[in-house]
Amino acid sequence: MIYRRHKISQLIHYTHEMILEEDSTWFLVRPRIASQQVWRLKSDFTGFDLVTPQVWLDVSDRLVNRYQSHILEIDLQPFYKGSPKISDSRNIGQGLAFLNHYLCNQLLIDTHYWLEVLFQALYQLTYDEMPLLISDRIPSGNI
Repeated sequence: MIYRRHKISQLIHYTHEMILEEDSTWFLVRPRIASQQVWRLKSDFTGFDLVTPQVWLDVSDRLVNRYQSHILEIDLQPFYKGSPKISDSRNIGQGLAFLNHYLCNQLLIDTHYWLEVLFQALYQLTYDEMPLLISDRIPSGNI
């Protein structure tokens, strides 16, 4: 009996979302970073099956009626195609540190380009058409 409690507590601990229906209970389980599983438990406890994420999405779409026009959708894809992507699951949740590391590496790879980008950003800061940080006498960021 203690063994079963342990497994149930693990299931609850790793469950991030749950959908309750009359005939089934659906569990979205994330046992580790960047990994997920979807399980379906029948209401009569005759089956506990691993299903595809698409089945989970279909069930949640059906319940929410996602295809209504007033549902808010947020796209969390990168802002542009050239943005860095986290491929190592250990870096998930470390966005600022990852971005800082990426930008520092880019600065080391192409110093002249990034100095010019920084120069242009600082040069464009003006008040009443008067430059705030960089004088008009400085023509470029590359010396």
